[in-house]
Amino acid sequence: MKDLITGILLQIIFFITIFSSCTEKDFDAPLMMQYGEDIGTNITISDLKAKLVGSSTLIDSNLIIKGTVVSSDMFGSFYKELIIQDSTGGIVINIDNKNLNRYFPPGQLVYVKCNGLYISKDRAAFELGTKADYNRGRIPIELTEEHLIKGNGGKKIVPRTLTIDEIPDTLFNTIIKLNNVQFIESDLNDTYAEEDNSANRTIEDCEGNTIILRTSNYASFALDSIPKGKGSIIAVLNIYNGIEQLFISSTEDVDMTEERCQ
Repeated sequence: MKDLITGILLQIIFFITIFSSCTEKDFDAPLMMQYGEDIGTNITISDLKAKLVGSSTLIDSNLIIKGTVVSSDMFGSFYKELIIQDSTGGIVINIDNKNLNRYFPPGQLVYVKCNGLYISKDRAAFELGTKADYNRGRIPIELTEEHLIKGNGGKKIVPRTLTIDEIPDTLFNTIIKLNNVQFIESDLNDTYAEEDNSANRTIEDCEGNTIILRTSNYASFALDSIPKGKGSIIAVLNIYNGIEQLFISSTEDVDMTEERCQ
């Protein structure tokens, strides 16, 4: 009987070991992020952007910015990036870790120690990372806690309500809201993205002004149908090759149930 119980226990341990080794390949190592002290800042996001010379600049002084998280990768629409904003603007922080929402959900206050990071401009959008090149320069997992500190408090930012024709470039990488908008008629039979490709869909207002909604095919809602009505959208504003784009965290950010523009 004792031998039987021992054999069963050994089998259980074996399967747990196998399972653990498999799952380790699928998930990034966990961050041990703790809430830190409110360490204070000495530069705004806007002033940090002004430090950029050329396409990329190494920050070699103890500059600290503070911002509130406005992105979420919970549904796969953002990938290994955190977007924060303060009252002066927003910026992308490239981090080599998935499931960042577990540590930095929307509304989380974050301090960023910029010393040793590069500020870059990727097609007009500003980013922070560890390399001076186009390949994102994502902050390695083991360095994340050296550069990012979770502040106490914080709450979700109320999106700035705008119209499509009045969006200033100072609001790139910030969260905005558009009212009285709809998807163009030719997109109404589409999904947010394709099965194998990310996709652009076009949003218009009743005056005919338009803006692109960009959705990754890795988003969990990629194959959800486009809403056919009119209403509002809350999204992070970005730019690609001079073209303004919106990115939503989930379809909860899209509320289009009203009658369409005539």
